[in-house]
Amino acid sequence: MLTHIVLLKWNDKVTAECIAAITENFAKLPAVIPEIKSYEFGPDAGVIKNGADYALVAKFNNAEELKTYIKHQAHQDFMKHYSMPYIESFQSAQFEL
Repeated sequence: MLTHIVLLKWNDKVTAECIAAITENFAKLPAVIPEIKSYEFGPDAGVIKNGADYALVAKFNNAEELKTYIKHQAHQDFMKHYSMPYIESFQSAQFEL
């Protein structure tokens, strides 16, 4: 099982409505991308300061499924229309369990 983690930092254009739309549209992706085995995401809880603003943790059977997810048209559309306009920076990491 491959775990994919993404940490997002928002730019100054983001609003609470944008974050709600991002969350709502993240939730739609597992229904159209069968390679997603587990999908959890949400705004930072603010427990530790200076962290990311938003996080996503997704699980896939293997690296090929992750690559399929990344290239999937629904994911590409999500990135273009919902997240990329508001991302200042992001980091990702993957590890196998």
